[in-house]
Amino acid sequence: MNIKQFASKTGLTPRAIRFYEEKGILKSDRNSGNQYRTFNQSHIQVATKISQFRHLGFSIDEIATMLKASPALSIESVQKNIKANLKKLYKEKEATEKRIQQTEALLEASQEGEGLSSAQKNLFKSMAYSDLREWSLKYLNEGLKQKSNGPVEQLQMVACAYADLIVKHNMGGLKHADYAESHRLIAKALGRAKEPKLAKRHEELAEAYDNLERDPAYYDLPV
Repeated sequence: MNIKQFASKTGLTPRAIRFYEEKGILKSDRNSGNQYRTFNQSHIQVATKISQFRHLGFSIDEIATMLKASPALSIESVQKNIKANLKKLYKEKEATEKRIQQTEALLEASQEGEGLSSAQKNLFKSMAYSDLREWSLKYLNEGLKQKSNGPVEQLQMVACAYADLIVKHNMGGLKHADYAESHRLIAKALGRAKEPKLAKRHEELAEAYDNLERDPAYYDLPV
């Protein structure tokens, strides 16, 4: 179809079509005989995307940047991602609300001197160790951000990484992913301390715990 027909089908003016071509977000074909612009169904789809994004308030430059990064991008694909992210946020909200309720119940029980349930004991221990773990992780992460570390600092980083694992273990109620995270931190610290063999072992342990998280039947833990 020619530019007039394309304009009729898309609701765009010829001037807008030429402007979109100049911006590189709409690329027409050329008739080999007369070099006139020609358009097909794929061009209509792109024009529809542009119109949809414009209705949402995006500028032409913003649309050009998005389509250049992901030519297959569409309102539908973004909406799908939004829905998935919203679902994740709702789950996190539910988990947070449950955690708040548990913490409130723990505070009330501890203030009244009541016996704690097994779950409350684990939560109590996590609160008791939270300051130590926060300090250890802060020191370790600050050290990892530096380009290099001295021998004493390297040993302290390794100690902090192992402390994180010990504290997590004492807290109880952890998932395999939590242990995987700790072993990766230990591996990073050992890497800085120039202990590649030990670092590799902890990377393998982290990978094994990741496998356990995905499949509880997995049992091949390094020894």
